[in-house]
Amino acid sequence: MKKFLLHTLLWACCITRPLDGQESTQGGAIVSPSTISLFLVLDTENASREKAAHTLSTPGRLVHTLVKEELRRPVPGLWAAYGGMCTFSDYQGQISFPRRNIDEEVTLLVTQKIKPIIFSGSTVHRFTVAEGAPYALYTMVRKNVRDTFFWEIQHGELPPNRAISPFALILFAKPEEIHVPNDLIVTNGSPNLLLPTIGVARGANLTLNTLLFFKVNQFFAPVVHAYRYTDDRFATLLMP
Repeated sequence: MKKFLLHTLLWACCITRPLDGQESTQGGAIVSPSTISLFLVLDTENASREKAAHTLSTPGRLVHTLVKEELRRPVPGLWAAYGGMCTFSDYQGQISFPRRNIDEEVTLLVTQKIKPIIFSGSTVHRFTVAEGAPYALYTMVRKNVRDTFFWEIQHGELPPNRAISPFALILFAKPEEIHVPNDLIVTNGSPNLLLPTIGVARGANLTLNTLLFFKVNQFFAPVVHAYRYTDDRFATLLMP
């Protein structure tokens, strides 16, 4: 516990906060006030046929089930990393990072095990998916057709050396635990990227996923939240 508190204090002291509304550059990428976010919800598509038949046979339960589908349970506690930062889904199932690239394309990687490739001393050159570890890779491209914005999602493959893009968004979970939609998903044209909602399978082992992530968490800086208060509201800000 003391070690955890010490790390937290060190992270807090090392954060540099840019002035409101300003942009800066780090490593050739844009660091802006914009965000990249997604929501994790409990996946309900794999319910048994018997349960579905029982639900359909009872009108009252059918209405109840339809309402529950619209208010699917969020999944807190799943760790993610992006652009050298790490965080975990909150009690609303939301994962948010300061946006660090200007592309309309997002790479989503799902795996439990990554490893750093050390360049010199303690400098990390890049990360790779551990040898033999299963993974799933998705490319999400935001497109605009007649002022209608949508996400187009495709499966992808890592290069032979399993190198991970520095701006890939990594979810630390088994690939079979994460269900990414394969349809066109309508979104908006905001500089704040809102990715499609991701389903998490029932019974996903979040504890094991967390323990595996803690093997590499020292290589990522935590996302820091700041709060701005005005006379009639307050806002939560993500500090790069």
